[in-house]
Amino acid sequence: MVTGETPIDENEAQGLLLRIRTQEALNRVEEQNILRAREWATRSRLVRGSLLSDATLRRIHKEMFGAVWKWAGAYRRSDKNIGSPWQQVPMLVRQICFNFAERVVHEARERDRLAVDFHHQLVSVHPFPNGNGRHARFCADRLVENLGGEAFSWGRSDPPATSSARDKYLEALRQADAGHLQGLIDFARSGA
Repeated sequence: MVTGETPIDENEAQGLLLRIRTQEALNRVEEQNILRAREWATRSRLVRGSLLSDATLRRIHKEMFGAVWKWAGAYRRSDKNIGSPWQQVPMLVRQICFNFAERVVHEARERDRLAVDFHHQLVSVHPFPNGNGRHARFCADRLVENLGGEAFSWGRSDPPATSSARDKYLEALRQADAGHLQGLIDFARSGA
């Protein structure tokens, strides 16, 4: 099989809106959709004024993946090998939003730490069937921008699909799971 021509898993293909056969093609159309979502976010009062709400987070996911997946913007309805039980997802996301709305008032000077912690908590819940890491990074970027900072690089000096950047990201997430957020903050601001 030629590199990039990995077929899409049949179970994962359920809900696709496009006739896509390979993982490479799926990655390409998702990236195009995410770029359109970034343009939307720069113009959106919703993202600037109400980012920390359940409805806005679902809308962002829909903007990021709505041209690709039927279920974009809808919370998952089954358990995965990671994340919270699916029945708890809506309540947990609302709780994260409420907590961070409060924290922003008191900890705004710690914007990188706040935004990366927001990312970590969202990705830990794993609210959607797919795209959780990209969604959480996108939302963390918008939060840090709303607080007057610059979007993170998230290790972009390596292509996103390289195992090196992904391995560093996953290791930083494991450290954050253990209560050590600094590695994830460092990765978010690093070139890799």
